[in-house]
Amino acid sequence: MAYEKLLKNKRTIKETPIVTFGVQEVLYLNCFIMRNYFKGVNWVELLYDKEKSSLAIKPCVKEEVGAFRLNFSSPKNRSTGVVSARSAIKSLKIDYSKTKQFPANWNPRERMLEIKLGG
Repeated sequence: MAYEKLLKNKRTIKETPIVTFGVQEVLYLNCFIMRNYFKGVNWVELLYDKEKSSLAIKPCVKEEVGAFRLNFSSPKNRSTGVVSARSAIKSLKIDYSKTKQFPANWNPRERMLEIKLGG
């Protein structure tokens, strides 16, 4: 029997806005989000719509009351954004024992990123 070359699956995560809820109880914003919607942003607001079970991440021009610092997973390349918001997102009842990824949509009218969390 001859060997067959196995090819890795091409992932287009770099071309899709994805928010990851990490096991360290932080939110990761992928490079697509950072490059297209959060370039130069240092602060974000988190908004929750209980009826729709949706989380929104809204960039802030400056530090505001209740805003969260937007850091980077690697200060050198500044490609993946990191938001540590344990206290705020604890009420969302998300199981942090496993990393979870959610597709996100940019709402141009409201100027915020929207993530459907459930149902």
